[in-house]
Amino acid sequence: KETGQIEQRLIEAGSDKTRILRTQIYLKDIADIVAMNEVWDAWVVPGSAPPRATVEAALADPTYRIEIVVTARKNREQFQNKKGHRVMPFFSIASA
Repeated sequence: KETGQIEQRLIEAGSDKTRILRTQIYLKDIADIVAMNEVWDAWVVPGSAPPRATVEAALADPTYRIEIVVTARKNREQFQNKKGHRVMPFFSIASA
C-alpha cells in the first residue's frame, strides 16, 4: 500500500522511483523490518536501490505502523516554473 502511494505521489510530482535520491523509513516496531525489507526490495528498481535509513520511532498517528519520506529528483523539463524561473530539481514526499 505505502509503495503505491509513493509511486503515485512521485508521478504527480513529475518523477518516478528511478529518480529517488534517498529514503527515510520510520517503523512503529523495528521487528517489522524483515517484512518491510521484502516489500521494499520487490518495489525498488533492481540494482538502483537508493540510500535508505530505517529506524524505529513513535509515529504521528498511533494507528500507523510505517511512515516513509522520499527525496527524489524531478524530470529535467520541470526545473523551471511557468514564469521561466529555475526551481529546485528535487522534492520530498511523505507517506503513511
